[in-house]
Amino acid sequence: SMIYFGVPSYGVHVNGWVRDPRRPSSREPSAMWVATRSMSKATYPGLLDQMVAGGQPTALTFDENVRKECEEEASLPPE
Repeated sequence: SMIYFGVPSYGVHVNGWVRDPRRPSSREPSAMWVATRSMSKATYPGLLDQMVAGGQPTALTFDENVRKECEEEASLPPE
């Protein structure tokens, strides 16, 4: 809602690459992890989305916020 008041807001958005399980030592990505929004969402239900996204609070650095959002939204470990 900040945009409607002319106030800039910031956030973090993360997409992820998946390694080929047949080549676990390869660092080459084999696919991209793309999320689909829940059909119960009020905005853009059922459309493709980032796997992790969230607003940027002033009390956290971008790195801290990415780690927090990854854990909250995708159950990814902080490391």
